[in-house]
Amino acid sequence: MSPLMSFGSVKSDIISLPRKKAHRMSRSSGAYVLNRRGPLVKQDRLQRQDCLQCFWDKIRAQYKPRLVHNSPPYEIGFAKRHIIQSSHKDFSQQDLCEGRELLQKGLSHLSNSTFRKAALVKQASAQDKKHAVIHTTWKLELIERQKSFMQSLWKEQEEELKIAEAEMEFFRQLVCERGLPALQEDQQYFEAIFVEELDDLDVANEQHRQFTSHARKRVAALPNSSDTELSPDELVADYDSQAYDSHSDGGSDDLIYGANE
Repeated sequence: MSPLMSFGSVKSDIISLPRKKAHRMSRSSGAYVLNRRGPLVKQDRLQRQDCLQCFWDKIRAQYKPRLVHNSPPYEIGFAKRHIIQSSHKDFSQQDLCEGRELLQKGLSHLSNSTFRKAALVKQASAQDKKHAVIHTTWKLELIERQKSFMQSLWKEQEEELKIAEAEMEFFRQLVCERGLPALQEDQQYFEAIFVEELDDLDVANEQHRQFTSHARKRVAALPNSSDTELSPDELVADYDSQAYDSHSDGGSDDLIYGANE
């Protein structure tokens, strides 16, 4: 076969190859579009996306984000104080009552000198808790008096004196540094502290009472006790005299009277 004939046959073969069927566009050209992968996709896909966006907007409107509670400063301060102090609180009032026999058994193994030092530690701890309660009581009394002054000042400003706001602010800063809302927060803070300090004082007093009770049960004084070492009976008498002196002190009576005023 001649080259021309062979070329013609190849050409005829190429022409006779089956062609791919053209995409039927029976509907309007705007109804279908070609996707990147080839299959036909309806043009209303954009409309569905718009509907989906509307759906998500509706969901966001229904489910609002979590609100963050901003605690006032006095709550944060009380929580910080509670966390710090609760880390070294090993005993409660109930623990002391239930473990009284175990404590007495453990203290019986101590020498008189060591037990005396332990009892003095508990005495100092009880005194420290007592003065902390008195200090907090005076704090509450100070806040109460400042609030009373502020309310009286506002009343005079509104009804009688009608002084200028600047003058009233000057008198307020002269007497107390904080306003009524801040004083109210301080009062709530110190009231919460006062309750905790009372619990601490009860625990310290119970511990000291148990140590004092054990001191009365111990044996007689050491035969060769020096002047720096007291017998259990002398320890109890010494503590009773110190307690009497502390109650008869004028400054302490003044503090206690002011706290209970």
